[in-house]
Amino acid sequence: MIDGILVLLAIISIFLVFLIFQSIGGKLVGAKIEEIAVFNGPELIGFNIGGIRFRINYLPLGSYVKFAEGFQDLRVFKRIFVVLAGLASYLVVAIIGLGFEETTRQFAAGFGQIFQGVISPLAVGSNLIGLLATF
Repeated sequence: MIDGILVLLAIISIFLVFLIFQSIGGKLVGAKIEEIAVFNGPELIGFNIGGIRFRINYLPLGSYVKFAEGFQDLRVFKRIFVVLAGLASYLVVAIIGLGFEETTRQFAAGFGQIFQGVISPLAVGSNLIGLLATF
């Protein structure tokens, strides 16, 4: 029971870090935030602060920041920056959990697998899928 609660708290923490990074990224490029939600699905708890709707939803399957309609009018590089800000949060969580050196090693290994799979998909890709199935 305690292990399940700890896993849920870890997941919520990762979602919150993601939301913070993506919200800051959006604010830096001038995007207006309408809603910030932890989890998906129907609203369980909700409240408004400063014109932003904060929600906790029923399904523990992700989180999101909803930007106002003008977000689509931003230049593509600004929108990419917002997405990358959210992804950077995962890198920060990995550095906190694994340390800088191990995160760097794992990050490089992951990209190496992608490029090897593109160059030789039958040999490398089938081996990686086999390893995944074993895992």
